[in-house]
Amino acid sequence: MNSSTFASCLIDFFTDKVIGYQVPIIIYSEGCSYQNRNAVLSNALLSFSVHEKITIHQKILEKGYTQMEADSVHAKIKCKLKNQAIHLPYDYVKYTQVARKNPFPYETKYLSFDFVKNFGSHGMIKYETICSGRRPGDPTVNDIREIMYTPDSIIKVQYDFDGTWMDTVKRPNNITHLIIPNFHNCLLNLLEYQKLNGIIFKSLKK
Repeated sequence: MNSSTFASCLIDFFTDKVIGYQVPIIIYSEGCSYQNRNAVLSNALLSFSVHEKITIHQKILEKGYTQMEADSVHAKIKCKLKNQAIHLPYDYVKYTQVARKNPFPYETKYLSFDFVKNFGSHGMIKYETICSGRRPGDPTVNDIREIMYTPDSIIKVQYDFDGTWMDTVKRPNNITHLIIPNFHNCLLNLLEYQKLNGIIFKSLKK
């Protein structure tokens, strides 16, 4: 997977669940940079913030303290998949739904190849970096503890918990793409799908 995949999932979830509620959004992320602390995801969240006029706070959990509700979801799904025969990507959707019964099954969404949008394409990146450091020894992306995206198209970051906000380093670029292009232009074959998503397909036991 890539950062545009995670960005597409978040934006789709916000579009489905948040639009219409004019309240700030707070999301919690682990420290994995290619998933959660990168310019592609941040520009996607900024774009949503500007479009919907909603402030978004992205809080980065400290290393060693990253346990959250989603971990129990992953554990249940992993347990359900154990010893199951997986022939098609849809099988993951089927087993994910029934991984929990109470209070209700997990909500799932089967994705097609055109679901992932290329938020990192040329013309879509307003801020090339989310870091505010300029010189050697300054804080880096890995030191960020919180990112704030505002409707006036500004990204601010915190490197500690004292409430001090800092602006990103570089001046913003002009956005030239009004429509976000697709990341994939055609259907993926199973081998390519397996490579992109780290999926291991199990054969039927004879």
